[in-house]
Amino acid sequence: MALIPPQLISSSKLLQFLPNELPGHSEVAFIPVDTLSNIICEILEADISVPNTQDPASTSAPTKIFHLANPVPSNWSSLLPAITDLSTNSIDSTEIAKPVEVIPFADWFAKLETSAKQDVDAEASPATKLLPFYQSMRDGTKEIKLDTTKSMQMSETLRGLKPVGKEWMEIWLKQWKRGRGD
Repeated sequence: MALIPPQLISSSKLLQFLPNELPGHSEVAFIPVDTLSNIICEILEADISVPNTQDPASTSAPTKIFHLANPVPSNWSSLLPAITDLSTNSIDSTEIAKPVEVIPFADWFAKLETSAKQDVDAEASPATKLLPFYQSMRDGTKEIKLDTTKSMQMSETLRGLKPVGKEWMEIWLKQWKRGRGD
């Protein structure tokens, strides 16, 4: 769900509507990039010191996979207040902020589809590029849940993560907004 929020939120601001849920994809398991880099270093350092049980002479297996997702995910709906607050209260005080209304996902998707049919600029409404993905959400496709057990064994930082909350969401929203030049 890495690119969904910035594109979804940018488009929702243009539409003035935000979905109240993300069917089958409601878990938000983001990790701040600085924290993620610490986790990667911890896993690399721990992996070097753990001998391969298949070959005692070797210190590394040919392929190792570590899932890096927040093991304590938040729920999309719990982050809506931060998203709507920041969408309404613009960072740039010269911009007139329009309130964003939270509506059922099916209604939001219908508005996004209509927007795409009206040739709205894909840069202004980037979620239109993901219409097939949102359609699959509407049709019942579920997200894949990553097993972080092995990663958590290797990283103290990952084991200690807290769920995504208002503070992190506000930081990301401001960064996404700056990145888009809004």
